[in-house]
Amino acid sequence: MSMIDRETLYALWVLHTAGQCSSRTYKAMRYFSSFEEIFRASPLDYPREFFTPAERAAFSCKDLEPAGKTLRYCEEQGISVVHYYHPAYPPLLREIYRPPLVLFVKGRLPDPSLPSIAVVGSRKCSEHGRQFAAKFAYQTALCGGVVVSGIADGIDQYAHKGAHLAGKPSIAVLPCGVDVLYAESCRELYAYTERYGALISEYLPKTKARKTHFEARNRIISALSQAVVVVEAGERSGAFLTVNHAIEQNKQVFAVPGSPDSPYSKGTNLLLSEGAMICTDARSVLSSLGSVFQQKLTPLETVKKQQAEEKKKKAAKEKEAHWETLSEPERAFCSFFGSEPLSVDELCMKSGRPFGEVLSLLRSLETAEVLESVYGGYYQIKNDHSD
Repeated sequence: MSMIDRETLYALWVLHTAGQCSSRTYKAMRYFSSFEEIFRASPLDYPREFFTPAERAAFSCKDLEPAGKTLRYCEEQGISVVHYYHPAYPPLLREIYRPPLVLFVKGRLPDPSLPSIAVVGSRKCSEHGRQFAAKFAYQTALCGGVVVSGIADGIDQYAHKGAHLAGKPSIAVLPCGVDVLYAESCRELYAYTERYGALISEYLPKTKARKTHFEARNRIISALSQAVVVVEAGERSGAFLTVNHAIEQNKQVFAVPGSPDSPYSKGTNLLLSEGAMICTDARSVLSSLGSVFQQKLTPLETVKKQQAEEKKKKAAKEKEAHWETLSEPERAFCSFFGSEPLSVDELCMKSGRPFGEVLSLLRSLETAEVLESVYGGYYQIKNDHSD
């Protein structure tokens, strides 16, 4: 067993023995330099002035079977176990109060040097809110940012959908085990997020979602991000839990302004009145990030220009491939067309072909979607096949 595998096993032993975020776990981590050290320490190695008798007794049980069982299950299910000392553990998580001892991951965590933006909001949201969340996440992902959110109905799901439409990864933080389907509406989103990004949780596999898990999960959403964007939130929205964690973690908080009459925007308008920054689009958030992160981003205008160029190149390749399927007489016939439409009589004169043959070629090229009929029996090359 490699050193990393051994440390993972011992991390799971601590998790089963002392709990994910218990005070005894953090005490042991402060006193010892690795999970293996914690495991190998005898009760006498735990100072009486620092550890209570109950805490010393808890660490005296050296049964590795529950940890081994969890590790084997994770390996079978394709779940990565990323503990606090693991090189893949997100650096931003180490900075928060009560960081997760272990993260369970399905998929692959994005490069931690990339800027991450949390997009949160209510389950019950307006169509405008859903569209804004998707568009904001789409633009953020296109520019090189990583979208982080929960995976509940509403704003969360549309944030992930926007990132996926851009063909980029996102991170979904779950209030349950990563092998537990949070809701049937999430099934397709689970699969896509796992394939291109990451599903993560601090909870052991097979753990069902509980009400108390959501606030704990929200501290991870904000911790993984440089900024938190609240798209829509009612007066008592759970999004405020994420905002509170963001403030404690000294993260930037943005809110999308809405109509004063809309119940979906009462929370976001309140945040703005209390000092949150205004979010109008991805630019308004990404431009606020520090220079280190700016270097990792591509301006939206540049991205759009690149997309237009790629679309043009793709169209040119498709045009070339399409024209290669034409017969030699058909290609020769098309060479008579210029920028102006031509009548059948003009085509007969230019090509020197009889009316019936010209008509047959026209029908063939119309079927192939190379030519199109315009006003009064005139024909021209279709726009998508013209230079």
